[in-house]
Amino acid sequence: MITEPTYNGYINYETWAVARCLDNEEHTCDLLYGLANLRPGTIEHRSRELQATVEDMAPDLGATMWAELLDAALEVVDWQEIIERHTDQQRLANQWAAEQAAAEHDHQAKKLWGS
Repeated sequence: MITEPTYNGYINYETWAVARCLDNEEHTCDLLYGLANLRPGTIEHRSRELQATVEDMAPDLGATMWAELLDAALEVVDWQEIIERHTDQQRLANQWAAEQAAAEHDHQAKKLWGS
């Protein structure tokens, strides 16, 4: 659930950083879009699936300080917020496209009928 944003519109830095990185690469952006908009299931289920996918992508750092820091950062990511924001973005994008198409249709009709 999206709560009061505290970092670039997200609940925390870690959530923002994961979302930004997923958005920056075509294959991970497509994955996120699919999970947020095409995959069946509840938001909670899709959020857990996103978390598992991202954790599987993490490099094996062994038993090091770096592994501990990465694990700690991933523990505070709000996976549900990422899914919700990308679902909402798609919904808004679809709404905008429909409004643009309707406006273009109205414009063409006015040109055709001289109104």
